[in-house]
Amino acid sequence: MHFEIETKRFAQAARLVSIVATKEAFPNEAAHVLIQAMEKEIIFTATDQVCSIRLLLKDVDVADPGEISFYVPTLYSLSSRLIGEIVIVSSTPKSTQSSFSSGGFNGSMNLISCSDLKNIKVPRIDASRTLSSQELSEALGQVYFAAADERSASSMPLCDIKINCNTDYLEFIACDARRLAKRKLICREEPITTFDVSLSAHYAKKIRMLLREIPEEEISIGVYEDKLVLFGGIWSIVCLLSRYNFPQAYKNMIPSRKTTTALLKRQTFLAALRRTSCLGLDDLDYPRTIALSFEKNRLKLTGNNEVGEALEYIAAKVKGPDLEIKFSANHMEQGLEAIDCEQIILSANTPKDPLLIETQPPDFDYKYVIIPKA
Repeated sequence: MHFEIETKRFAQAARLVSIVATKEAFPNEAAHVLIQAMEKEIIFTATDQVCSIRLLLKDVDVADPGEISFYVPTLYSLSSRLIGEIVIVSSTPKSTQSSFSSGGFNGSMNLISCSDLKNIKVPRIDASRTLSSQELSEALGQVYFAAADERSASSMPLCDIKINCNTDYLEFIACDARRLAKRKLICREEPITTFDVSLSAHYAKKIRMLLREIPEEEISIGVYEDKLVLFGGIWSIVCLLSRYNFPQAYKNMIPSRKTTTALLKRQTFLAALRRTSCLGLDDLDYPRTIALSFEKNRLKLTGNNEVGEALEYIAAKVKGPDLEIKFSANHMEQGLEAIDCEQIILSANTPKDPLLIETQPPDFDYKYVIIPKA
């Protein structure tokens, strides 16, 4: 096999497959990539047994077709350091190594037998939804952090995110029983099919990492049997869906009434939260506890511990009776950092009811719920 390709394109492909097939992958074969060279194109294929990716690079100078397999972390480490404009990759049929040359660099890597990668199939399905890669990346980033950690979760379904493709919208939800994040994308056209599935938050994060490495483009999303399928211009991602059913009790966490509300600037609130939370109470379950008071024309944030006390007032348009509610500053900070908008709306009913954070129209449809501390 022998082909020549721009170093930048080769390094980007190696970067993408390295996100899927990491060095921590088990079994070890899941840390490998298969490169198939055909006439004027090469295909990269990698998997970690749950998530798989295929990349098609066209207009490649292929002198001798063939296929080779490498250990992904080493391939990415090497390709990202090459300084020549072109990288030349070649190997002979019975060789145990493949050579690389770029600029003044010449080296070789051991080849690996990786027959399972040849069996990976990407189902061609009618897309349920078409959206931009940036839209999907942002939506996943705005919810996955609210899912429970697999290492400490009391309920595995809470480690997933819910993806609901309806006739009017595409919805993403994550909940760890103490908070809930919900992002809704209004559809521009009616879907070919609808679905309601669960995906591991760990793999939602991995898919988001892949999307952030890809130039913004229109992508298609759909479900085939037990897999979530994404298609882009030169790539496809297939990820196994979770075997758990997402708990329907999440619906009870979203307040139906809004007795007291406050409209304020997100960045102002976030900055004040970071300052006052430095003196928030330390607790294993609710680290950095902060008290939020709704007052006339302002909000008051209070944090205190054995070291001292912090207090800050924030201008806000408050409607409803005065109210104080305590919550985890960590949870609030993560929710505010996940969104990029100028203003937010805070809503609460009683000190024991959930605190609701919403984006202010005409911004995107986002809801974030935090269970207060008694």
